[in-house]
Amino acid sequence: MLTDHTSIFGITIDSILPTWFGTPSNQVVFYGNSFSYDINAIDNIGIHNYVINDTKHFTIDNDGTITNQTILEQGDYWIIVRAYNEYYNYCEEIIRITVTVDTGGKDNNIPGYDLIVIAISSFNLIIAIMLFKKRKFN
Repeated sequence: MLTDHTSIFGITIDSILPTWFGTPSNQVVFYGNSFSYDINAIDNIGIHNYVINDTKHFTIDNDGTITNQTILEQGDYWIIVRAYNEYYNYCEEIIRITVTVDTGGKDNNIPGYDLIVIAISSFNLIIAIMLFKKRKFN
């Protein structure tokens, strides 16, 4: 005996991409300091997870907070961050994290900068003394 069976099923397709709630931007951190940066994305069905490419130096949690996993050496780190919804749609941004040396308020990053300043100051002092002595004896 043959019976007629009918099945009804539905497929949900989500083609809407998550978007950034404030575009992630480049960051600067001083050498030796901990790094923490919060990124946020929104989506009509919610954000499932965040992913970054450099898992050797950084980690990202389910809330979108990026932190360092190691002591970061001076230089630039380029990070690709993605926010996925449950259907693997994602938004992506590339950011640069720059690790720099704290120069105590001086706007430089030149190795030996303090020695250069001392040498120039000393040279100026010698010139001033020579000019003073020249005027005194003339």
